[in-house]
Formats: sequence, structure tokens, C-alpha cells
Amino acid sequence: MKFLTKINRNFFFLFTFMLLIISVAGYFILNAMFLEEAREGLARQSAMIQDEIQKTGELPQYDPLTQITLIAPPKGKLQSSIHKINLPNKKEDEVEPYAEYNRQVLIRGNYYNIRLLQKMIESDDLVASIGGALFLLLVLSFMVSYFVNKRMNQTIWKKFEENLHLIEHYNFQTKEPFALRQTGIDEFDRLNAIVFKMTQKLHDDYQSLKEFTENASHELQTPLSIALFNLEELLQQPLSEETFKKVVTSMNALKRLSNLNQNLLLLAKIENRQFTQKEKINAREILEHKLAELKPLLDFKKIDVQWEHRNDCFINMHPFLADILINNLLTNAMNHNTPKGMISLSTTTDTIQLCNTGLPEPLNATKIFNRFEKGNPHSHGLGLAIVKQICDTHHLTIEYTFSDKHCFSIILPEHPTNKTANQTFSNH
Repeated sequence: MKFLTKINRNFFFLFTFMLLIISVAGYFILNAMFLEEAREGLARQSAMIQDEIQKTGELPQYDPLTQITLIAPPKGKLQSSIHKINLPNKKEDEVEPYAEYNRQVLIRGNYYNIRLLQKMIESDDLVASIGGALFLLLVLSFMVSYFVNKRMNQTIWKKFEENLHLIEHYNFQTKEPFALRQTGIDEFDRLNAIVFKMTQKLHDDYQSLKEFTENASHELQTPLSIALFNLEELLQQPLSEETFKKVVTSMNALKRLSNLNQNLLLLAKIENRQFTQKEKINAREILEHKLAELKPLLDFKKIDVQWEHRNDCFINMHPFLADILINNLLTNAMNHNTPKGMISLSTTTDTIQLCNTGLPEPLNATKIFNRFEKGNPHSHGLGLAIVKQICDTHHLTIEYTFSDKHCFSIILPEHPTNKTANQTFSNH
């Protein structure tokens, strides 16, 4: 929820609650005011009637709303009261509110009760009047609030939104200086200064880590190449069988170390997003090309390759990474297969899937993409980790499923979930 939206919502709830309280309180306050106004007028009228009786000694004849009756001497002080009553209106067939005023008086030794009635404003009319007025105030307030907030969003929040856009699209690889616009608001400018310092620190750390990774990898690769070259020269000389085996074992260990070093460097480059160039690449064509390269090994292991679906599937990424992605998946399916096994391939417009026969039980789906997670003692455990890193940096979804075969599915960003299709492929 946006900041302004939250403020407007809280303002709406507060304003509505206040209007409700004001409406109820206003209703009772106005009723009391009208009743007090009626009491003052009826008291004056009662005093006039009392004076007339005092002068004439007779009870005057008034309209039906005025009643003067002779009463017994009251106990205590003479009382006066006013309250609201409802009387029927036979002509209009409804009940109307009246103010009833009673006053006890002593005139020439006799006690009288003067009862006066005065019609009041009806409650329904009162509520309708208050409700209508408050509704107009509410509409007017919301209109003013909307235009004020809209104007504030265009002025005060404009530079803040621009700074958010700059932060969202900032790339550590760019050489342009990171500069946020000054807003003229102390809190926003303070936030900008903190973000700028943090970004500079992260940029420096990124550059240091990038340089360290590249330098360390290159420094390791040089002595490894020298050692391999020297061991290869040793093999050209007459050696005993035991020495020959030791040299071959050392060479294999150095080659594994060299491959591990290159894969770690590749992972670091992918994480640092150094492969910025992207192209629209057909995954089906890469699969066909890789199958042709690996055909001698596939024939040697007697692994049968089948295509379930052979449609074009275009992915947007660096050509080198696309080649690594497909190669690692296909190599993984071949290396972890069984003799005379099978590899099932499928490419649709939004999915790439490779399935292979192998161990009869499923792999640990939560660990299979971790670094150095080895399913084969001869593997360094980085192949699927590289695949996962490429997918994550390109917003691709990779899933592992198992039925009768081990299946790895890559789902394009346009279709982040397509489990129905995955189940269909894995059942083949």
C-alpha cells in the first residue's frame, strides 16, 4: 500500500467516525436547544395567563393547546416542568412531536395548573436536515482532500518518486555516478544521503570482490597450467608403472581443480551480472547442437534420446550462458544415467524439460541445486548450481520432479507456474 493511500484511508476512517459522533451529539444538542426555546416561550405565555386571571378572577378561554385546571394544594413548592410528547394527527394519520409545559400557580387563594402545548420540529425532519448537511460537508471534504493530495503527489512527492526510480534501476556495473535529486524536505534529503553512502559502500565492495575473484582465479589458473604442462612432459619420458600411475592421478586431480576454479569464477561472474549482452536464442537449436557434440559419448553408453515435443523455445540471455545452461543439464542427464538408459527431451514455447533414467529413488529437491552437492563422486557438484544461478539471474523457474525418471524443467518468465504441463511431460 502506498504512503498516500494509507494516509487517505486513515483520514477517511477518522473523518467518518468524527461525523458519526458529531451527528449523534448534534441531534441531542439541537433537541435540547429547541426544547429550551419552547420552555422560554411557554413560560412567558404562562405568565401572561396568570396575570389575566389575577386581574379578572376568571379562567379565560383559549385554544385546545392551552388548558387551565383547578388543583388541590400541592405539597411543597410549586412546580413547573417541560418535556416532549407525541400526539396523533388524525388528518394526516401520523404522530407529531409537541413540547408540553406544566406550571402550578397560586391565584387569589386557589391553585391552578397551566398546561400549554407547542408543536416542535419533527425528529425525522431534524435528522434529515442534519444528515443532508453533513453529507454535503463530507462530499465537499473528500473532494478537497482528493485534489489536495493529488496536487501534493505531483509536487512534494514527485522528486521522491524520481529518486525511487533511480534506486530501482541502479546497476553496480555502470560507471555513471549515483546521484539522487534534492527534494527540499529534510527527512527525504537525509534518507537520500544515507542511501547514497550505502550505495557507494556496496559499489566499492562489489568492485573489490569482482577484482579479487578475477585475480584469484587467474593466479590459480597459471600455476595449474604449468603443473599440468610439466606432468604431460613427464609422461613422454620412460617411467615405471607406479610412477606413471601417480603422474596420471596427479594430472586428473589438477584438471578437476582447474575445472573447479573455472566453474567458481563463472558462478561469481553470473552473480555479479557481468554477462550483460542478451540475445533471443532458440533453446531447441542449442539442444540439437549439443546432442550432436555428445553423440559419441551417448552411443558409447548406449543411451537412447527421445524428443517428446520439439517446438521452438526462445530465451533471452547471453549466448555463452545459454550454451552453459543447456550443456550442464544435458551433461547431468548423461553422467547420472544408467547403462542403456534413456534421455527424454521436450521444448515448448514456454518450457524446456530434460528427463533421464537413473537411481530408482528421487533426489533431495531442497539440496540438489546447492553448491558442492554431489550426486556422483566424480563430479565437483557445481553443474546444477550454475544452472540455478543462471535461472535466478534471468528470472527463469527451474523445478525438479520424479516419477519413473528424473526431470528438470525450466519455465520461462512469462509462465512462472505451469505445473500441469510439467506433470504431463514427466509422465512420459
